[in-house]
Amino acid sequence: MLSLKMPPLLRMMFLCGMNRISWIVYSALLTLGHLAYSLVFPSIINGERYIGTAAKLLEPSYIHAFFHSRVKFGEFARRPITTFLIQRLEQLGVPLEYAFIGVLYAALFIALLLLYRLSFMVTRSEGAARLSTFLFASSFWVIHAVFSEIYAYDEPVQYAFVFAAFIFLHQRKWLLFSLFFYGALVARESTILLLPGIFFFFMLDKPILSRANVLRTLKVGWVVPAYAITLWLIINVKGLEEKSSSYMRDVRFKHLYYSFAQLDIGIDTMTSFAMAFVAPVTLLLLYQKFRDRSGNTEEDRPWVNAMMLNAGVNTIITFVFTMGRETRIFAQPVLLLSPWLGLYAMTSARGLANNLKQQALDWDGMLRWITRILLFLSIAFAVSLYAYEVYWPTDTKFFSGFQHHVYIKLTLCIAALFVAFSGGTSNDGAQRKALFLALPFAVVILLFFGNQNGYRAYDTFDPVMDQLDELTETSGQRPYLIVGTNMPNVAENYFEARNQPCIAGDFNLQLPLKQVLYHDEALKKGMIQYLELEPAINFPIRFILSQWGAVTRSNARELWIDATDPSTAEEHQYAFQTSTSKFERQGTPDLTEIQLTEEYSPAFKFTLEELGLDSLTSFAGQVDYQCSMSSEAALVVTIDDKGSGVLWEHVFLNIYLTETDGWNTAYLAKAFDEPLTPQAQIAFYVWNRTKDDVLMRNLQFTVNSEHVSDPKKKRHVLSSRNLE
Repeated sequence: MLSLKMPPLLRMMFLCGMNRISWIVYSALLTLGHLAYSLVFPSIINGERYIGTAAKLLEPSYIHAFFHSRVKFGEFARRPITTFLIQRLEQLGVPLEYAFIGVLYAALFIALLLLYRLSFMVTRSEGAARLSTFLFASSFWVIHAVFSEIYAYDEPVQYAFVFAAFIFLHQRKWLLFSLFFYGALVARESTILLLPGIFFFFMLDKPILSRANVLRTLKVGWVVPAYAITLWLIINVKGLEEKSSSYMRDVRFKHLYYSFAQLDIGIDTMTSFAMAFVAPVTLLLLYQKFRDRSGNTEEDRPWVNAMMLNAGVNTIITFVFTMGRETRIFAQPVLLLSPWLGLYAMTSARGLANNLKQQALDWDGMLRWITRILLFLSIAFAVSLYAYEVYWPTDTKFFSGFQHHVYIKLTLCIAALFVAFSGGTSNDGAQRKALFLALPFAVVILLFFGNQNGYRAYDTFDPVMDQLDELTETSGQRPYLIVGTNMPNVAENYFEARNQPCIAGDFNLQLPLKQVLYHDEALKKGMIQYLELEPAINFPIRFILSQWGAVTRSNARELWIDATDPSTAEEHQYAFQTSTSKFERQGTPDLTEIQLTEEYSPAFKFTLEELGLDSLTSFAGQVDYQCSMSSEAALVVTIDDKGSGVLWEHVFLNIYLTETDGWNTAYLAKAFDEPLTPQAQIAFYVWNRTKDDVLMRNLQFTVNSEHVSDPKKKRHVLSSRNLE
């Protein structure tokens, strides 16, 4: 009532202010919802763990590792804005993990707010603006921004600059557009792929050779040489010349082969491509069918045309020069369509509802709908099989929200197209609500949600399941199963569907290994079975597990561990004793803390003859430690064999870092194709090249360990990853 008594100008300002507050609140709620989703499902910020499986929500070691990898890698280091903001906050005393989350989510909030504003400007509808913002925030490539494989590190800042630029593009304020577009280029260089569509469908007017076109081209075109100079300065100031050139020379032109080199990666690549476009293209098709063409000015036409042109260019470049599994790169042209998607969705929903109302409700019509629903039932089931059995994000290697999203989005899009383009006799007198016919489609979608039944590899896993069931009956406890495989979805789907606790992953990769390490406290309380279908060569998972308890059974493919019993020392296991400053054979673990202030720790250094051995078939070493994530300290083994030269093996301690404030254990192990001669000299130590602050204890080394993966298949494992 008060607002009605205000002067018109003041009332307009008041309502405008209220609208802006509602925009801010709505964008903030979507941002918080995004953060909540990222905490519930395995993501970078929670250490790739489900909520409730750890005592803390955030996992600083994972965030630190991810951030430092982005600082070191040349292709990320030349995108400085996100890194600069995080580092400035860290210099102000903000812990790195909070600076990381703060920058990414502040940028996402600003991007959502700007998209809300842009969508309202182009559609002149609050409802459409809210829906556009929601559809963007919940899209496959945004909702999973901090998930493995999507890795949207620089994108939130890029989105904020892009949507700001689009606001001025809509207003035809070319200099302001170019300034923000330049910012988007600095945030991420791939933004330049948006320029062709903008140039041809926004900047050029007829006649082509006109003074206005030349001026617009100059006002915008300066960003290309300006960014080229900026990139050159960044590369030279940061010393990235070799990193950038080697990446372009050795990796960039191999991505097309990598994206289809293996079946699971090829499936991931094509699913990634589909998830970038399936929802926006479906909404565009439905809008074209249901929109009211009377007096329609087709204001969205330049945006649609620009998106289609850019999609063609972007898709070719993405397939050839990038990893196709990264949906965010495929989806970049969709940014042009984002402000219109809310309007498309509202128009499509009304059209679908009317289409359902108009379907005949006589017996003939009902029989047709029953036939359609049965057909759709079959399609929905097939989609669930694809989402939960066939598709698997190749970097994630364990179940995440990806599969749910793929199933729901594909099924909803198919259902919408089904209703929109299905036949039927018009019945204007039918007054029944659209819900009557829409309900079966919703039921079908829910029916197969999370349909993980493990249909594949039944013959491989069924005998293992029988073993586990038998042991459960005799011992009264169900063992925890760990499966080493390059198709972890097959294993996890099969065993989880049968209520068998299971972690599956390719343990030649760091993320699956860390999944096991994060569960170590829970795993150490019972029986563990490790089933090795894919030999782990890069990381010694068999040796790690053997340290968690007594090995009760072991063969080339299986390792059974009773974690309730202490692990026993192997025959040629040596432990460093601080009291004697020597490595003692089968010595008890020495938990005396040693502050490593020098470059080298105490070293195990013997020839095989001195150890009384005829040959060396394998080795395994470990150390408990505390250090920072930025430490460059490494566990090192060198073997000087006069017949075959010097072998150097090392692993950085921070690879195994899971507790930033507690003790961690690093491992290094290797088996040999051919035994080494008795004259071979072995050295084992911690190398602290930069003399970081490292605290260590329990330095142990095992010669000829029984618990190292069979090296006979290592060539297959390593060759299959020569592009990763």
